[in-house]
Amino acid sequence: MIVLHELLHLAGLKSYYTDAQFARIVNGIPQYAAVARVPFPLDGADKQTTKELLEDPGDIRWGGYWGDVLQQKCFE
Repeated sequence: MIVLHELLHLAGLKSYYTDAQFARIVNGIPQYAAVARVPFPLDGADKQTTKELLEDPGDIRWGGYWGDVLQQKCFE
């Protein structure tokens, strides 16, 4: 699971996509969003947190969200 997660990060480093884009895609799939145990980073975020997240598409909270769904769908 860790290798796959890090491989996706590596693709992000090559500018194929960002963690934020991947999190938004995962969140946009209803059956994936429904099983997420980690809240989507922008859900309930205050103005400052939203600003931080939008300015940093590689913020760990983005990866934490899609990583949780990845673990559930591929390894549980």
